[in-house]
Amino acid sequence: MKLSSMHLRLRVFLFFALIAVAGFSVFVLGLWLGSDRADGLVLAGIIGGFGLTALVTWVWWLFDKNLAQPMQELAGALSARTHGVGAAIDRDGIKYLGDLGPAAMQAARQMTEYQGSFSDNIAKETKAVIQEKERLAALADDVAYGVIMCSAQHRIVFYNAVAASMLNGAECQPGLGHSIFDFLARDSISNAYDRLRSDSNNSGMRFNVSTADSTGFISVRMRLIHGGGYVLSLDPETAQISQSSALLASIFTDLGPRIMSLRTALSLRAELPELMNDPEMDQAMATDLGELLDRLSEMTDDYDQLRSDMGAKVEPVSATYVVNAVKDQFPDLVVDGAELTLRVAANDIIALIGHVIRALQSEVKARAVSFIIVPDQTGAMAVIGWMGDAVHYDDLARWLSQPVAHNVTGHQILHDQNLEIWPEAGRVGRAVIKLPLPVAKPSEFLSIQRKGAYDFGLIEKSVPDILADTDLADLTYVVFDTETTGLHPERGDEICQIAALRVVNSRVIPTEEFDTLVNPGRVIPAASTAIHHITNDMVEMAPSIKIVGAQFHSFARGSILVAHNAPFDLEFLRRKQTIIGKEFSNPVIDTVLLSAVVFGQDAEHTLDAVCDRLGIFIPENVRHTAMGDTIATAEAFLKMLAMARSKGIVTFGQLIEQTRKHRRLIADLNADHL
Repeated sequence: MKLSSMHLRLRVFLFFALIAVAGFSVFVLGLWLGSDRADGLVLAGIIGGFGLTALVTWVWWLFDKNLAQPMQELAGALSARTHGVGAAIDRDGIKYLGDLGPAAMQAARQMTEYQGSFSDNIAKETKAVIQEKERLAALADDVAYGVIMCSAQHRIVFYNAVAASMLNGAECQPGLGHSIFDFLARDSISNAYDRLRSDSNNSGMRFNVSTADSTGFISVRMRLIHGGGYVLSLDPETAQISQSSALLASIFTDLGPRIMSLRTALSLRAELPELMNDPEMDQAMATDLGELLDRLSEMTDDYDQLRSDMGAKVEPVSATYVVNAVKDQFPDLVVDGAELTLRVAANDIIALIGHVIRALQSEVKARAVSFIIVPDQTGAMAVIGWMGDAVHYDDLARWLSQPVAHNVTGHQILHDQNLEIWPEAGRVGRAVIKLPLPVAKPSEFLSIQRKGAYDFGLIEKSVPDILADTDLADLTYVVFDTETTGLHPERGDEICQIAALRVVNSRVIPTEEFDTLVNPGRVIPAASTAIHHITNDMVEMAPSIKIVGAQFHSFARGSILVAHNAPFDLEFLRRKQTIIGKEFSNPVIDTVLLSAVVFGQDAEHTLDAVCDRLGIFIPENVRHTAMGDTIATAEAFLKMLAMARSKGIVTFGQLIEQTRKHRRLIADLNADHL
């Protein structure tokens, strides 16, 4: 009779019977061996003691391996199933649990069937609601004005794409749950809100509000909403006027003092001939002149950018995207795009290039047409090439005078983006048309236009006062992951990619993500590239950790950081705090420790193992990419958080108290918070 086929109670009885019989036998053996010795009783006691200890240890090992551990794993699997997650229960692991194993599997099957049926019904009922919300969000994104809804605590609960673009700064991006005071002046908003609440008519109020950094102003209209809170309508044109005013003011504040300094130096030389050959004054004047020219160059770039912004909606976009979009219009086109980030109104440029290629094919009968974007001294150069006759500038001008898209001519597109285009003779019987394109600055790489977001459930939620007593469902989280050049930051390894997602009101906000390559300032070893597939060419034009670190710090402000093996990722960031100019002091939840709380310390806690237990699939092509691992970690985190709640772990303080019981796995990083 096999042990696995015995009843569970019988096997437990046999465990204890084995201890009794074997223990009795050990002592009998000891007495027999010591019967002929003067110290026989002592010898018998020693043999019996060691023998009984070894026996108990062996029986404990059998009990732990075949009963205790399988029962703990089964409990974790059933707990996961109650939350609608988890892979199939391992039959081999529970074969010694008697009737408990089959009963648990039957319960799990019925639970899965019930949850599947229930989920299908819920999905059918909510599909129409979701579609209506998506239509509303799409409509809001197409509104010409920026729209923001805030709670009574001045936390953002809704914003559209225009508002996101208007409030998106180099180091401060809007997000659900963020304070509106991060972007707009506190006094103006608070005073207007208080005045409207005292106005029984609630007719709304229009006023100008300065930005939080006092660099500009925006014209807004505020209206109260039922139940508390308000809606702000932002005029995008006033934001551009504000930028123009700031640029004009910088002429007086930045250029004025430098010009006056040079004027004073020249006047002194005219009055005091002995200063004509003064090397110290020569050096001082050269320094002032150099700073003046540098600042003038920066202001010229700012003016060109502002001029483009006021004429067309420009944003960072990859050269590959533009090239592929043109390729979609002309399947036979030969294309190539360098790893560049352009700063253009992409749709207009794509339409313009397509218009020119069609004119070439119809009027010039161009053959073997190609379109490439390559690096250039001033940024990037878009080149249309073909076999055939060259194009005269008058013909090109005629094409540009024709409507390209939405009754907008090519000339208008070029004017709005401050661009120019011209024909040239090419090589080996080819002719070309060249179009220089601006390249985004590293600080702009993350300022890519994103869609709006909303969570109206935030209207009724208050800002937590004491972190330890705050419900886990009321906290905002930033789940993140990094890819690095190696495993040893103390030996010079650096971050080469960071990705993150925001979790608000217990759900991932898909439009609020952070994903960028980082120039590590050193060579990425081939062994590391083999794991995360990031090459040295890919990071050559990427921003530095100084820029990315500051932007990630802003992205994570006011949030709990969540990572799998968080000490590893945070060690890289904290070693760069001086360079970044920011301190990463957020509270931290490590999903390794959370897994130990939910599934027990003896379970395997790698990301793959945790995801396997929770039924989370990680596609092989995104495994060991920063965003791929971030998505998996976020999904695992939310599922384990629900499982922890079923164990009575409701507040942040309770969770950290439990995770600290497993500190031998990974260090706790919340000493400054609890």
